[in-house]
Amino acid sequence: MVCEVTERLTEMETEDIVTDYTAYKLRLSGYDNWRPSTELPTPAMRTMRTLGQQFEDSYTTTFEDMTRDIDVTGPEAQDSISNISSVLFSDGIRWGRVVGLIVFSAKLSVKAMEANLPDQVNNIVSWTTSHLKLPRFRLWLEQNNKWEGFVKFYERPENQNPRVEEFSWTRMCSLGIATIAGAAAAIHLFVQKS
Repeated sequence: MVCEVTERLTEMETEDIVTDYTAYKLRLSGYDNWRPSTELPTPAMRTMRTLGQQFEDSYTTTFEDMTRDIDVTGPEAQDSISNISSVLFSDGIRWGRVVGLIVFSAKLSVKAMEANLPDQVNNIVSWTTSHLKLPRFRLWLEQNNKWEGFVKFYERPENQNPRVEEFSWTRMCSLGIATIAGAAAAIHLFVQKS
């Protein structure tokens, strides 16, 4: 029973972090009408905001290229999250890759709001959260001290420079990102160490 309660709390925290980051990015993009971002963010939410923003600032053009041709009105949006997740985590789960998936999701959410589709934002958040609630993610989160481990990981001095340590896309320049498959392959390469 204790494990079930702990597992459910971790799932709720995961959903809260994805929702908060999405609301945060939408608000920064001028969309205050979806959901308010958390007024008193948890340490994990603050860490996600900081790392997500640093990552996005470093790779704005790349993310624009990755999301440009995705039709957020149909099943392609869900497929893109699924494809990105499959490729990104094919050889393991790392905190930097989790950040990358959440940032990608938020970029799709901004695109949905630009198309005046706030309900699709709910779907994008739900699809992303569902991937992060799969059994292998739940186990990995448990083994890595859940979201508290996320915060502690990035408090360590050797992990405080995400541009160098987390978000190295040195091999990505040679990839084409015109299709969802191309985007999935690119984001897979986005983290060499996390």
